[in-house]
Parts: sequence; C-alpha cells; structure tokens
Amino acid sequence: MATEPFDPEVADQMRQQIRVIVREIETLSRAEIEPAEFYEGLLNRVVAAMAAEGGAVWIANDAGRLELAFQINLRATGLADDQAAQERHGRLLMKIQQTAQPALAAPNSSHEGSELGNPTPFLLVLAPLKHETEVAGIIEILQRPGNLPNVERGYLRFLTQMAELAGDYLRGQKLRQLTSRQAMWSQLEQFTRLVHRDLEPQETAYTIA
Repeated sequence: MATEPFDPEVADQMRQQIRVIVREIETLSRAEIEPAEFYEGLLNRVVAAMAAEGGAVWIANDAGRLELAFQINLRATGLADDQAAQERHGRLLMKIQQTAQPALAAPNSSHEGSELGNPTPFLLVLAPLKHETEVAGIIEILQRPGNLPNVERGYLRFLTQMAELAGDYLRGQKLRQLTSRQAMWSQLEQFTRLVHRDLEPQETAYTIA
C-alpha cells in the first residue's frame, strides 16, 4: 500500500497547534473556575491535541468512588449497553486509582488473566489526576488502535503531562476551599464574640438580628 509522503510543513503546523493547546490548558489550570468548566475545557483540548475519538474525566467522590465528571463520545465504547463490560472497565479504572500510575490498555484486552481490562474497541490511554499523593481522579482517552508502539508511548507521556497540569488546578481549588472555610470560621468567631459582648438581652437581640 502506498503511503503519503512526509510533509515537514504540515508536521510543523501540527506541532504549533499542539503548543497552543498546551498553553491553553496551562492557563485553564490557573483559572478560578468551577470544576465542571475546568474538566470540560481540559478534555476538549486534550482530545483535540491527541486527535482522539473521545474521552472521559472520572473524579473520586467523598467515599473514594470514581464518578463521571465529563465525557466526549463515551457511548462509542458500547459500555452503556453491557453491564459485564462496565464492570471490567470499572476494575481497570480502580487499578489506575490504586497504583496511581498511567497506563495503556489495548483494545478488547484483559489484564493478566484477571477480570479487569479494556472491553472497548479503542486503545485506552489513562492517567491519574493527583492532588499531592492522593489520586483525585482519572483522565481517559479513547484512541484509535493500530499505531506503532512508540506513538502509543508518546500518547501516554503527553496525557501524563496534561494530568500534571490538571493537578495544579486541583491544588489551587483545594487552597481556595480551605481559604473560604477559614474565612467562614473567622466570621463565625467574630459573630460569637459580638453576641456575648453584652449581657443586656435587648442589645444581644439587636446583635443577632
């Protein structure tokens, strides 16, 4: 089969586009925006940069269980219509969450004969979203299979770097939450002092009001 000749100009244009997308993700990671807006912006840009079929962002809830925060074309995996496939895929995500390590999962594969694996027709590229040493979530990309191994490893390196940028957002969000909580407790403490400053019932009632 004849292959198209390598065009350096096209390759340079693609690199420039990816650099622009990476800068946008860096800016997004420093923005004071709501998580839903951040995950949407992050995933849209990563999928575009990797020329992928789709992807998903999974975030751990208060109980540590992963929940879908945002997705692109996840229905193409067929997971929605196959409970057994959902369970296999769920175990794969849990493995990434437990090991805190990025991974590639070949299409229609199982992991070392276990019940976890990739039941989809896509190459899954997965990277943990970390806050300090804690895995706060996972970013998962649906990539077309059949690429050379070094290309697939390149996908994994790129996604890992983008996940690290997402970690900057998570740290900033946590800091904002702590700052907001501290401000709330300071206001409550100040209010308590005002209430107890005067023992006169009428003055106290005015303060509370």
